[in-house]
Amino acid sequence: MTGEPQIGLPGMQVVEDDDVAELGEARSLDSATGREEPRQTCRVTSRFATSGTSPSSETSRYVFLVRHPESVKNVTGALGSAAGREALTARGRDQVAEIVSGFSAVRDVFSCNFVLYSSASLRSQAVAAALATDFGISLITSAVLNSIDAGLATGLTRQESEALVPGYAMHMDLYERGVENGYSFQHPGQPLEEFENAVSAFIHDLEESRAPCVILVGHKSALTAAIIHFARRGHGYPEDFFGYVDIPLASVSVVRLSPSVQGRMTPRILGIGITSKDEVGQVLRDTPARSSSLNVRN
Repeated sequence: MTGEPQIGLPGMQVVEDDDVAELGEARSLDSATGREEPRQTCRVTSRFATSGTSPSSETSRYVFLVRHPESVKNVTGALGSAAGREALTARGRDQVAEIVSGFSAVRDVFSCNFVLYSSASLRSQAVAAALATDFGISLITSAVLNSIDAGLATGLTRQESEALVPGYAMHMDLYERGVENGYSFQHPGQPLEEFENAVSAFIHDLEESRAPCVILVGHKSALTAAIIHFARRGHGYPEDFFGYVDIPLASVSVVRLSPSVQGRMTPRILGIGITSKDEVGQVLRDTPARSSSLNVRN
């Protein structure tokens, strides 16, 4: 995995104490006045969030969310899992090897028994199968990690989908710029709330399981829903907001699950959309990352 991390989340910042706890459209504490002030924050593009406990902790568990490599579908901009466009590009094939190599940084930090899940798409299965071979573990296919069903718009570009859902391309542009809530406009095909609920239920079951380390290989829409689930459970992200999460192709996001005093596992997002294996190792070793704008409570 190569490339410079992109840092930045409008209106958010790393918090190194317990004064502020919110992600998204929320309120923050003004340190000068002691009063709560409104914030407009809705686009998650940060690569890093500071972490707390060492990954050597025997009670913590880890979830690695891997976005699939580049495919023909990504180059053409088609919506959904378009038949005939699942094949990896030359760059995508290189990215498979880079992802597998990147996970060597994980093994360098700590030993862990891994459980591997992948969406059913060929572009996810390609990297998941390579990871399964490298780790010597079984691969479990789960349709929950598939791309959101685009319905009749499957295989179309955003502009082409305008005939089905007028204004969709404009709304998506505003959503990706952090201006619009994903709940506020119509999507072609499967309703966003229905899709998100299925992903959240799947993630909840993983949180309740005893698997110490889980790798999820899937699509941007499913990984976005998973990250927002973790952000709500561990970072105070608002329930009524679905923001854009910048997850590049062939990137890894890392979440730590730690037991709380209530006996539940509390998630902490350690990094989003990491594209360098050195950065993965840095996150897992709790080395302070470069300044980030992801607003969390540590």
